[in-house]
Amino acid sequence: TEQHTDDKTKKIYSHYINQNSEQLLKFFDQIFHLAIVETGKANIKNEKFLLSEFLQKTTRKYQKRIKSLKKNIDFIFSIDDEKYEIETDQHKLKLILENLLDNALKFTDKGYIELSCKTHKESFIFEVNDSGCGLKEDEMELIFDPFRQGTEVMSKITGGSGLGLANVKNYVVLLGGKIWCASNKPNGSKFCFTIPTPDIEKNDSLDHLQYLFKN
Repeated sequence: TEQHTDDKTKKIYSHYINQNSEQLLKFFDQIFHLAIVETGKANIKNEKFLLSEFLQKTTRKYQKRIKSLKKNIDFIFSIDDEKYEIETDQHKLKLILENLLDNALKFTDKGYIELSCKTHKESFIFEVNDSGCGLKEDEMELIFDPFRQGTEVMSKITGGSGLGLANVKNYVVLLGGKIWCASNKPNGSKFCFTIPTPDIEKNDSLDHLQYLFKN
């Protein structure tokens, strides 16, 4: 009974209740995002904004999270021109980046997480690298499928829904881009996605973009 439960035990119970509640809310949120895309009800609200300010805000958020988690991780941010303006759905771009960075943070205990943005022909190319446990070649082909999380070990570690990357891919496609992942040798993962911009020359093929980021 409650009168026989000491304060330390109550705190432990409270922690697990809060943790599981957050995971349940996140699961419902991921289901919601998957459903609105698959039913064709996802609206795109394009707006023009300064990309460097947007990404720096994201960087500060994750630097604070790393500090609160007390992980020995360096968060690296780079953009090849701070004057870039992008015209896209800012909220959906935020969801894409935060899902990728959340995964990087889950799988990385030490080393680094890197967020970068470059341009290539008619696209902005965003890249999220980490020095975590990485993915196998066969996992890279399945990682964007709903309810897939890579290896069974990874699934147990994260306790995730397996919907985050499926939603990421859906939103990247909705914004007119492409997404892929690669091994980040000697260890870790690399996720790259494109967002088109009309202000730069015509885009090359996805195969060429993948070659650029694997070498």
